[in-house]
Amino acid sequence: MKLCLNTTAARSILFLAVLAVFGACSSHTFRPNDFSIGEFSPMPAPSPSEIEPKSCSGGLVDKKATDASRIAAPKQDYSCTVFDGSRFSEAQLNGCDFRSSSLQEVDFRRATLTGAVFAGADLSKADLSEAILVGASLSRAKASVANLAKVQAGGADLRGAQLIEANFEDADLSSVLAQNAVARQSRFDRAHMSAADFSGADLRGSSFRGTVAKGIVLRGANLAGADLRGADLTGADLTGADLTGADLEEALLDGALIERSPER
Repeated sequence: MKLCLNTTAARSILFLAVLAVFGACSSHTFRPNDFSIGEFSPMPAPSPSEIEPKSCSGGLVDKKATDASRIAAPKQDYSCTVFDGSRFSEAQLNGCDFRSSSLQEVDFRRATLTGAVFAGADLSKADLSEAILVGASLSRAKASVANLAKVQAGGADLRGAQLIEANFEDADLSSVLAQNAVARQSRFDRAHMSAADFSGADLRGSSFRGTVAKGIVLRGANLAGADLRGADLTGADLTGADLTGADLEEALLDGALIERSPER
């Protein structure tokens, strides 16, 4: 026997089914806040893994005082090599691997080094002024007395680097990772350091005059004797930082977190 329903009857049955569903849910009253976006906020992105220096078991290849500015190419392996006094100015060296190489007094002026790796390399007294080091890794590198004025190094990795008496004047260091870096007596005047992380860094006696460092993280950093005159530290995290003898004249500290460090 066939059961035939006209259109009106079908609609009535569908309407009754919908009422039954809503009736089953009537015990809970939905409110706008039931699905608050804040409850599902993403976790902060973890810091990328630090690139390790290379073990040069076979020793270093000696290429001192080489003029490599014309023959250098991107994504080359220059690790475990001695390039002391060599010239790479204006060379295109994106993604090159210089891990554990000796690069003392090397000329990298205006070189393009996006994503290059210098983990464990010795860049003492090297000239990287106006070079592009966006996203490069200098973790545990030695770059004391190096010239990095006007360098573009946004997002670079400087964790554990030795940067004593280095020159970062007018440099772009926004969002760099520099936890536990040693940068005593260095110059960061007029540099852009917003959202950088220098937690635990040794910045004693360094100069930050006119530096723009909004939201910089300086947790536990040693800023004893630092010159921060006119620096923009809006929203900075200075929790546990040592500011003994630091000069903060005319510095902007709106929204900054400042907590005195324990006696050392």
